[in-house]
Amino acid sequence: MKPLILLAITIAFGGSCLHARLGDTERECIVRYGSAVPDKHLAILGPLLPGAQQLCFKHQGWDIRTAFAGGRVVAQEYRKDLSVLKTMVISEDEIKAILQGEIGGATWTSAKPQRTGDLFNQIGQELLGGLADGRLWSRPDGASAHIDHSCLRFTFTSTAAKSVKDAEDARKKSDQRASIPKF
Repeated sequence: MKPLILLAITIAFGGSCLHARLGDTERECIVRYGSAVPDKHLAILGPLLPGAQQLCFKHQGWDIRTAFAGGRVVAQEYRKDLSVLKTMVISEDEIKAILQGEIGGATWTSAKPQRTGDLFNQIGQELLGGLADGRLWSRPDGASAHIDHSCLRFTFTSTAAKSVKDAEDARKKSDQRASIPKF
């Protein structure tokens, strides 16, 4: 009887490690990573996803920035804390472990960087977004991931993140129009 109870507990709680971090609630993040901490990157980098609730967690030498919309994680960034992990690269084993953690019941597929006609944007993506080495992934549910080796960060976004970004862009545009004086 005890082995069956242990098996049931293992399946119930051990299986939660296989669930996607995208889509988690704040409570699930706190259970997984501990209490939220101040985001030391916020002042320099700004929010992970403007218009979304932002929380940051520390976990085994990584800063994990999360953006919530509708009570669920819609974007998440894993960033090495160099004061703890003194390596200046995200290793292939770390990439595999993070992708596995974010699997969400689907398989990540390596994708090619999207190129736009705007040369400045293309260069900016390659220099600042870490896309020059082609390290992009996608899932069948529309989630995407990209790694930025220059900043030691690995970012995941769900399709819901695009809706949040579009709403925030529309709000900013409306605010800009409203600030134009009436002549």
